[in-house]
Amino acid sequence: MRYLVVETDLEQLAAEWSAKVNSEAFAELFSARLKNPKIKIPRALEHNFLTDNKFLKLIKEYERLTSAAEREELKMQEKRLKDAESRLKKKPSKTATLEKSRAESKVKKLRWKLGQRGSKELRPYDFRLYPFYFGPLLCMESGQRTLRPSRFHCRPAGQSADFDKKAYSMYKARLESLQPDYFERIRGHSGKESLWRPLFGETHGLLPVKAFFEAVKTGIQGFEIGKANWEPVPCLFDVWKEGKSSLHSFAIITGPANAAVRAGGYDRSPAGLEAHRLNEWLLPEGQSDETLLQILRVGASGIGFKLAA
Repeated sequence: MRYLVVETDLEQLAAEWSAKVNSEAFAELFSARLKNPKIKIPRALEHNFLTDNKFLKLIKEYERLTSAAEREELKMQEKRLKDAESRLKKKPSKTATLEKSRAESKVKKLRWKLGQRGSKELRPYDFRLYPFYFGPLLCMESGQRTLRPSRFHCRPAGQSADFDKKAYSMYKARLESLQPDYFERIRGHSGKESLWRPLFGETHGLLPVKAFFEAVKTGIQGFEIGKANWEPVPCLFDVWKEGKSSLHSFAIITGPANAAVRAGGYDRSPAGLEAHRLNEWLLPEGQSDETLLQILRVGASGIGFKLAA
């Protein structure tokens, strides 16, 4: 899965789901981003906070720091391009041609990024949620439905910080890998529990998904929701801690694709969830694995993804 397209209107989501917004968690994330540029937040999610002076200050400072770094990088790439062009004039070569092409690509991308800085207009790509980006996750906090930022790539508690590099696919959990017999096979084979076992039946969330995009034989293909603007996609999340550092992160659950998605060249899609079963999923305590799996199976078969227009 290359990326998701998600609903980011927190006011709308909070009303739809009778949830509160964990503004403190968002403020902490925006503040942490100033020191860690690897923290990525979709502009459409950031857009919720442009009228709040506390958040606006953090957003503008991030824009200032990022723009300064990009301008410096642009100068370097423009020099790289000029040098490559100079070498090509003196003596054409494959190496110089490749260097010129790469520099041109970098320059184009950086100029585009700098041109977008400060714009309040939202474009379709501003709603994209790539692995390792932070999205709006619905989960239970202190007994209440809560919308909070969570990273789209699960780092389970107890793992080292470099776990992300070792297990890139932890942004999706296959429905088949949540079966009791699968857990038993993993335990029997490695002597260890599946990474999903401590989360399934314990820490569940929902992500509002509008579409997903995947690489197929013909290129990047989009699949969008057919019957509604977005669907609640079930997720598993965990809270990782090490010293003073912490990370809230999640993975979506995927299941076999419906006929429309298969016709588009892909055999998997995000699982769905029937609206009347939200509480059962968000409050899994006391429910059997089979009950939870049945909720997911029904949801996976009913979600209406189709080829994007």
